[in-house]
Amino acid sequence: MASNVRIILFACLIVLLGTHVNPVYTSNLGGFSAPLSLAPYPLQDVVDVMLNNLANAPAPAPTNLTRNSYLDTIASIVKFFLPYQDAQGRIIDPYAKMEIQYASPTYALNSALIANWTHDSTLLKSSIAAFESSLQELKTKTCAQGHCNFYTLPLMLTYELYINCSLVPQAQIETWASIWRSMNTSVYINLSSNWGIVAAGGEFLRYLHNFTDLSFVELQLQQQLPKFSLEGMYPDPNTPMPYDIFPRHYLDMILMRGYNGQYRDTMQELLQRGAWTSAMMQSPLGEWPVGGRSSQHQWNEACETVLFELYASRMKAQKNNVAASAFKRAARLALQSVQRWYQSGGDLYIVKNHFDPSLRFGYEEYSFLSQYNNLPGEMLAMSFLYGDETIEEGPSFTETGGYAFMLPMHHKIFGNAGGMYVEIEMAADENYDPTGLMRIHRTGVASLIGPTEGVTITKQASPMTPVSLGLGVGWMMNDAAHTVQTLSQFTRGHVNATILNASLSPKHVTFNVIYEIDSTAVREVREAYSITPDIINVTASIVPKSTIEQLFVTFPTFMSDGIYDGVVSMSPNIPQGVVEFRGSKQTFTVTSPASGDLAFYPETYTSRNGYMARLVGSSKNITSVSYSMQPEATV
Repeated sequence: MASNVRIILFACLIVLLGTHVNPVYTSNLGGFSAPLSLAPYPLQDVVDVMLNNLANAPAPAPTNLTRNSYLDTIASIVKFFLPYQDAQGRIIDPYAKMEIQYASPTYALNSALIANWTHDSTLLKSSIAAFESSLQELKTKTCAQGHCNFYTLPLMLTYELYINCSLVPQAQIETWASIWRSMNTSVYINLSSNWGIVAAGGEFLRYLHNFTDLSFVELQLQQQLPKFSLEGMYPDPNTPMPYDIFPRHYLDMILMRGYNGQYRDTMQELLQRGAWTSAMMQSPLGEWPVGGRSSQHQWNEACETVLFELYASRMKAQKNNVAASAFKRAARLALQSVQRWYQSGGDLYIVKNHFDPSLRFGYEEYSFLSQYNNLPGEMLAMSFLYGDETIEEGPSFTETGGYAFMLPMHHKIFGNAGGMYVEIEMAADENYDPTGLMRIHRTGVASLIGPTEGVTITKQASPMTPVSLGLGVGWMMNDAAHTVQTLSQFTRGHVNATILNASLSPKHVTFNVIYEIDSTAVREVREAYSITPDIINVTASIVPKSTIEQLFVTFPTFMSDGIYDGVVSMSPNIPQGVVEFRGSKQTFTVTSPASGDLAFYPETYTSRNGYMARLVGSSKNITSVSYSMQPEATV
């Protein structure tokens, strides 16, 4: 792309970011005052230690990504979906054969950005067609599958591009402006969930253009901010991890675009807490934590890029250059993750597997190729629009490590030493995840070998077949049926967990996890973790209520992602198994008792990512077992 074209694009975007910020608005609504009285941030001491660690950490290898890398991915998505636009301007899903949710309004923004970048008049016409079709649907409350909440923000961002980059005649702008003024918030539904915050993001942009007042936004903030955890996280129903960061990135955008209403101070404090927490939850491979619905969709990481770009800029404004560089690096790691999942046509596999999209493998019922490509595109567009290229990458929280912490509201524990990262589910949503150690990621190692998540299985077919497949201990009861239970099967309402005795340094992190479980055979499961940059050691023990016939430990082995297969090999001399997958290997060893059995069970189970089997190490007459995991890159 010629440099003068990019200069023109950047110039009009500077205008975009510097206009339409209204003065302070004071709401007459009741509710809590601003700032909301908040208890101290529970992770402040961890953040302070981490900032010191970052200041002394070596510079990481550069990602070699730039601001334009966002445009490269957006352009690839736009190119793929251009042929799927119908005569009315709508984007038709290649597999559902109809317009899906917010595919069209997000495509309008993505194609406008790329059309302006490339001076492509055909693509600009395509963007305008999608914009006008979507705006008409919004006006008439006929948004695809009732998703009007999700239309306003991408359409307003597109409208701003059209204005500030002089892409359409003024007469057309005035026609659209009249539609924007005629709109009212009755088009929005499900306002008590993340959908309400999504709508507030769009309404704030309408407010900036004097198309409405701020009352809808203020009411949403009044109702939604008290829900946040002290760690700055949003609890959508059942606390899925993706729907923590998703609404937060809209609120962060509202702040960045100049919100100065009565909840500004509260928002600023909660969202900054959330940004610190997010930087430590991110895996060293750039991935957002797994847990609950919509996990492992590419939009999770695209959403990360928005949050981390915004906080890189915010930290720069606060003259905290170490944090600014850490957030910039986190944004680039997230973009790297997205870019690993291109399909041959230039679109993205929307879930982290390589199965043909027609199979809908690992999809939610609401997951479709069109909206879950163009939504990440919208997010990457926001990262491009709001990113500051003058901020350089520096050591990130997740590659540096030296922390362990618990998130009670979201039932998670995270530990990280030098880029060896674990995510532990304290009390799983039984429809999605197992309880226990769910994810192991290490810098430079293929993410899926991890394991990167567990498996929920709905039936118990036979002894030693798990109800759910997670990394951790299980036991066979000394009853007539030889009943098998695993820690992983004790989900919310049946387990209470906590973290104890954390000892933290950048290269060595130790902590204990205690699970009180609702079992007739076992009172507690206790895990002691020792994490270094090279290996994870765990000692797991049980506190029985009755006689236990056998104790065992399960390690899920990743076998296939739809294209690439895993290979499992067993050591002939010690209880050790090795999984090899895409230039990486994971070595699982039962270190005590060394005389125990370790067997590979090749029967496969379905996860979001593909197929998993299992290694099972078992011994009789014991109540504790020790094991290690050592993920490594082999190429």
